[in-house]
Amino acid sequence: MKRAAIYTRYSSSLQKETSIEDQIAMGQRYCAAHGLTVVAIFSDKELSGRNTRRPGLIEMKAALQRREIDIVIVEALDRLTRRLADALNFYDAAQFQGVELYSLTEGPQDFFKVLLVGFGAQQFSQTIADHTRRGMRGAITRGRLHTSAYGYRKVDVAEGLNRKIDPDEAEVVRRIFRETAEGRSAQKIAIGLNGDRIPAPKGGTWDGSTIRGNKARHEGILNNRLYIGEASVCKIGRRYHPDTGERAYFATDGDTAKGTFEELRIIPQDLWDVAQAEIAKRSARATAADNPHKARRSKHLLTGLLVCGECNQCEAAWKSDPVAG
Repeated sequence: MKRAAIYTRYSSSLQKETSIEDQIAMGQRYCAAHGLTVVAIFSDKELSGRNTRRPGLIEMKAALQRREIDIVIVEALDRLTRRLADALNFYDAAQFQGVELYSLTEGPQDFFKVLLVGFGAQQFSQTIADHTRRGMRGAITRGRLHTSAYGYRKVDVAEGLNRKIDPDEAEVVRRIFRETAEGRSAQKIAIGLNGDRIPAPKGGTWDGSTIRGNKARHEGILNNRLYIGEASVCKIGRRYHPDTGERAYFATDGDTAKGTFEELRIIPQDLWDVAQAEIAKRSARATAADNPHKARRSKHLLTGLLVCGECNQCEAAWKSDPVAG
């Protein structure tokens, strides 16, 4: 009997996890009806088909190389990948190992089918992305926000603003900004919140990165301008490296749409400004600590070149503490 592997995937937290169970059940029924022995089931949850570094997919490729599989069963080729190049690469690797590829909705796969179906999957993925971004840009002008930001709850209304402030979470947000303005680090703030047993945005415990975030990607509580009533969408795009699957982010200024909703303001403007100034000051200190040469106020002919013959430390140490030097 041929040894079959079933591969399943769903891409978004908006989809139901039972999608995996349904795909597995379909594959098992097919294998039972056609005399195939299911030797492995590989799954990836909440991962894009354009990402090639999915754990389940990597495990299945390793099983192919070990020659543990005779046929791969997928619900449809787009469960395997949303990129044509990746579909063809996987097909070539399977062919090299003598492994068949079968789609429950598209039948047995050969090079031409993979070429056509893979092209369609990639085009459909791009079309959906374009339509989604267009819809988000239009929605924000009507007060329809897609955010799940901490401090707000969804309002089930047919028209108008569909978010409102959550009083309890909003007070936590204000606490975070007050403590930041007072000079406390994100990590210390997180420790305090955990000590007071305040649940984190997604449950569990707080972490400094949740508060600090990534300013370039507009992530993190301290970088969320919705707290001062400013909403924006489509600020950031992403792409995947074709070989490593590494995700890269880039600014999409031309696509950005913004709206102002004063009723969603949680942080007073003066507190926001003080907190942002403190963040900038802390960032400058961190940069200086990482690069002592940039921290110097002036440079001279031998700056960075003088080294102590005894301790082998550069003259930066002397400049930072002349007495010790």
